[in-house]
Amino acid sequence: MDKNAILQRQHKILCNLSALPQKILSLHDHNNITELVLYSLCGEHCFNLNKAAYFVDNPDFNCLQGIAGFSRDQKNLGQPDVLQQADYAGEQLRIDPFNKKVRSMSRCSLKNGVREELAMAQDIAKDLNIANPQVCVWPMKHDNHGLLIFEQQKGEVENYPQDYLVNGCSLLGFCPIY
Repeated sequence: MDKNAILQRQHKILCNLSALPQKILSLHDHNNITELVLYSLCGEHCFNLNKAAYFVDNPDFNCLQGIAGFSRDQKNLGQPDVLQQADYAGEQLRIDPFNKKVRSMSRCSLKNGVREELAMAQDIAKDLNIANPQVCVWPMKHDNHGLLIFEQQKGEVENYPQDYLVNGCSLLGFCPIY
């Protein structure tokens, strides 16, 4: 990918990230905001991920809970911006088998020191059939931590700074957890 194409891709990602807070606020009464935001972050118009699993790690309660999952295998929802068709898309994402599997997962906290964080994340990725997993961890309110285990699209190279991903994932912390 040439430098101009990389800059255009980064600009596209930044435009999408900067629009998400307003969209999150406009969907305050939906139960599926987290799934919709994760889908937006993983879509072709943003980070273009093949699979992603979002967890919240609460060390105080020694719990790592699956919150939402995205898989490129999900049904085509009709348009790249699922937030514009939130009712339909949210329901489709809620019943998606990969999302259900992620949401059903619960483990001991990554921060409890029993096992190395990366080894536990690798085990979770294996359970979810995430190939070549990558991990993004960020701080959240109440001393919790967000965890995104993800798989890049085959042949896709990460052409954006790591802080773009951390900033995008941090937006998930503004979504309610159901």
